[in-house]
Amino acid sequence: FDGSSNRIRTTEMNILMFALTRRRWPLRTLQLDHCGIDLEVLIEMIKLLNEKPKMTPRNISLAFNDIGDKGCYCIAEMLIDPKIHLEELKLTSNAIGKQGL
Repeated sequence: FDGSSNRIRTTEMNILMFALTRRRWPLRTLQLDHCGIDLEVLIEMIKLLNEKPKMTPRNISLAFNDIGDKGCYCIAEMLIDPKIHLEELKLTSNAIGKQGL
């Protein structure tokens, strides 16, 4: 699913994740580049993905958003769960500094 360049706030993320986690099979790729995703929206996305870890896409691209260091940390916490099978994560240009690495 390519939702790039669409402004995504918490409400839109809830609707998107509701639709994606109700599929019969997990989505292979979720691309949300240039969507204005900030920490608040990212936390909502992670929360919803954690509810149905088998439905987590294998590839997620969140390039050119604004998740920052705290968002990077939240993603790392999500990846600790052995039920999450993320293969590729793109976070290019997300205001991630040394603390987020």
